Amino acid sequence: MKKIISGMLICTVLLNSFSVIASGEELVKTETTGETGLVTQATSETTTNSTEDTSSVTEENTSERDSSTSSTKEESLDSSTNSTTEEHSSVSETNTTDSKTEASQSSEVEKKTIDQDEADYQEAAREGTNHKKGTYAMKNGISSRVARATVANVYANDPNLPGKNFIDVSSWNGDISVAEYQKIKSYGVTGVSVKLTEGTWYVNPYAAGQIRNAKAAGLKVSAYHYSMYVSAATAQDEARYFAQAAANSGLDKNTIMFNDAEDPTLTNNGRNAHANSVAFNQQLKALGYKNDALYVGKWWLTNGYIDTSAFGRDRVWVAQYPYTPDSSMQWNNDHGAWQWSSQMYFPGLANYEGRPFDISMTYSNFLNMGNSSGPDLSKYYTTNPGRVIMKNDDTFYQDVAFRTPSWRVKKNTLVTIKGIEYSSAGIPRLVTDQGYLTANKGYVLAAQSNIDLYFTTNPKKVRLKSDDYFYADPEFKQRLSKVSKGTIVEVEDLAYTQSGIFRLKTAKGYLTANKNIVEQYKGLEDIYYTSNPGQVITRNEDTYYKDVEFKTKANKVTAGSVLKVTAIEKTKSGIPRLKTANGYYFTANKNYVVATGSWIANYHTVNPGQIIMKNSDNFYGDPDFLYKGSAVSKGSLVPVVGIEYRENQVPRLITQNGYLTANKSYAQKVVPNIKDYLYDYPEYAVMKTNDYYYQDVNFSKKGESVSKDTLIKVLSVDYTENGLPRLKTAKGYITANKTYVTKLVSNSDNYFTENPHQIIMRVSDKLYTDVEFSNASRTLSSGTVVPVKGIEYSSNGVPRLKTEEGYLTANKNYVTAAGNTNNNYFVTNPKKVKLLIDDSFYNNVEFTKKGQVVKKNTIVEVEAIEYTNNGIPRLKTNQGYLTANKWYVAKVG
Repeated sequence: MKKIISGMLICTVLLNSFSVIASGEELVKTETTGETGLVTQATSETTTNSTEDTSSVTEENTSERDSSTSSTKEESLDSSTNSTTEEHSSVSETNTTDSKTEASQSSEVEKKTIDQDEADYQEAAREGTNHKKGTYAMKNGISSRVARATVANVYANDPNLPGKNFIDVSSWNGDISVAEYQKIKSYGVTGVSVKLTEGTWYVNPYAAGQIRNAKAAGLKVSAYHYSMYVSAATAQDEARYFAQAAANSGLDKNTIMFNDAEDPTLTNNGRNAHANSVAFNQQLKALGYKNDALYVGKWWLTNGYIDTSAFGRDRVWVAQYPYTPDSSMQWNNDHGAWQWSSQMYFPGLANYEGRPFDISMTYSNFLNMGNSSGPDLSKYYTTNPGRVIMKNDDTFYQDVAFRTPSWRVKKNTLVTIKGIEYSSAGIPRLVTDQGYLTANKGYVLAAQSNIDLYFTTNPKKVRLKSDDYFYADPEFKQRLSKVSKGTIVEVEDLAYTQSGIFRLKTAKGYLTANKNIVEQYKGLEDIYYTSNPGQVITRNEDTYYKDVEFKTKANKVTAGSVLKVTAIEKTKSGIPRLKTANGYYFTANKNYVVATGSWIANYHTVNPGQIIMKNSDNFYGDPDFLYKGSAVSKGSLVPVVGIEYRENQVPRLITQNGYLTANKSYAQKVVPNIKDYLYDYPEYAVMKTNDYYYQDVNFSKKGESVSKDTLIKVLSVDYTENGLPRLKTAKGYITANKTYVTKLVSNSDNYFTENPHQIIMRVSDKLYTDVEFSNASRTLSSGTVVPVKGIEYSSNGVPRLKTEEGYLTANKNYVTAAGNTNNNYFVTNPKKVKLLIDDSFYNNVEFTKKGQVVKKNTIVEVEAIEYTNNGIPRLKTNQGYLTANKWYVAKVG
């Protein structure tokens, strides 16, 4: 008997194996015809999910067909079974069989079934199985790995995918570090379900680490048990085994606990998978794990092995793999979650292409991998809506976490959506070309797919192409007055219906925005200036004409030119022209010129290419400067993409970071090679060659000469009309060209910049033959006294001491003034000092001629440090020279 049963089982397995392969062949055909097929379902099921628009109808028809008629094979099996049953019934009615014998036979069959269940269960226990989740979820009794071979690999950085809410892991995934979980989390994953147990014989040895690291990474952890029960009793045993493992792993009783019901053992030999699964979950509840849940394959639901309503559909996680998943899919959304792929790869993980994960999306709050702490996904778009209408003014962000705002977006704007991504908190975001946008349905509305048939920006005026009506509301529920074909209507604004259709808001009510019924209307005054605008800016390069009819061309006019307009004249056909101050004619078309005011001279009208900020300001997300963006500091160099001209309003500079003021008081035009100049305000500059001061910024009038190595205090950086920087000094302007000047080293207080005349080596150091210190000559020992001829500077502005034998460091850590051997003198400008005794100013640095008396406690401002011929420091003030000896003066502040 056992041999016969075994033979039948082998045949069944082989037949089902062929069935899977056949399904695979059907999948290829389905792919060829352009339909999206399920990897592991029959063609009829594929058709059911082929298009979103017809899915509900097809599903209804399919369910009706399934309940009333089955396939030919199913019919033959059902009719055979039914006829056999009827015949037996007939025989039992006509033949008076002993009821005791019948009961005995029934008891014997039941005992054999129980014995077989126990034998199967003990065999599985002896094997010590450890199945991968989803191994049988697609097809009862047959591994879906043949079908899985056709599943497309999916990558977490692809925005056109269903929701990536949580993964599940087991020992097959091995150790996963906190950093790796954090990388997975960065793609929007918020939870992980960890396999704990299987049957009553297996505990995942990696579970404790997988759980600990997932929690450390901020992921929400649930657990699952791979079920192998064959009866209510074994189901309860497995539930107890699962609960004990959860407690041992540190999972509290609020943890979501999944019963993974997919193994064919649960249904073999007519076992009641539904009743046994209910027994498992009820036992979990009895043990205090109230958040019990169920994982099951779609195939089991279709075939009625389990009724998910008994578990609460919001607690059921359904496995069903599309051949090519995309963001428009929202399969099994009548349940709590959908496992849609076993081939998810996370770029950034080590060896990520060899580490696939199961991935799922959630629909219910319960299975949002965090109970009440996660977002209510019903309030968000979780599949790509295609295009959305902004319900209010809002903001694009540079990051999915909404930390860095970017552009502002106005109410009623139609925005194209590329995909959905999730924040680390599991909040869906809309991915656009402009950045990330809220997916909250309270702020955005999915537009109709035929939205291109409607005006999506305010047309200002429309003309009716056929008779129609005004309505009191955007939903067109209350009809108002009729509007006849040919009527021109002014449009105040756009509105939209709850289903995402635009309407035109007018003074007389709401009107259709359908382009088949209304068309944009522009009269002569909408296209041309018909009254004198005074002056205009040219939007593009164009041409003057010598006559109003534009027959004879005159001069070219560059984009951004400001033209004075003296009158409006019309051609013979009535087209307006601008008569300009130079006697020529120019187009009055508003697409080519824009009216402006007398204040325009204070603004850039021609793209400057790049500007330097003369004052600190901000970028803005719109030309009206309503939405402030990031700050831009004084001295910043900003590339300019273009200029936005606005009728009778100031122009704006367009940059990569947003809109910026075009006011010349804030934005200074600079030459393209600005980096060849000292433009970032050097406090001190050093002459690299002999040159001249100039009395004006344009260098039209030469002043006195200035020698190489002169250190010059810079008052400001000014610019010529063409954007060339000049350094303004007390004696006039000097060049800012780096070929002629260099910036003094930033830590200049550490160096002698005034000749100390004599220095003493504080440490041993080298003497060099050149100012750049490229060639050393000899070493000077500590304590050596060295006469100094002067100060010169390296090419990058570092002071050097010039001596008879060469160049020496001017760094005060290595050398000191000869008169400061005991470090009793200021050798760095103290800026302000207070007299500690009565003393005197002197008229010269050598103190040979005394000046006025200065009293004790007097505060004196110091301009610089200078040195006597013997190397004694003096304080230079505007009243003369003062001692730098710290016994007599003290630094203030």
